[in-house]
Amino acid sequence: MFAAGFLDTYIFSRPYGRSEFWEAILAESYVRVFKDVAEEVTALFGYTLLLFAVIELLLLARRIPCQR
Repeated sequence: MFAAGFLDTYIFSRPYGRSEFWEAILAESYVRVFKDVAEEVTALFGYTLLLFAVIELLLLARRIPCQR
């Protein structure tokens, strides 16, 4: 989950939010707000995955000493 969050946040959302990409798709209908929203939503999704991965790791780290 951590790897998926990292890949989404730092690798996928950057090219996905490029102006050239959205200008090619939307042509005359290009509005920068769409690009900004798309980039921020994908980054937020990646940050959410990272948060869940960290919470999972913390719970795992708390469980290990209890098992010994």
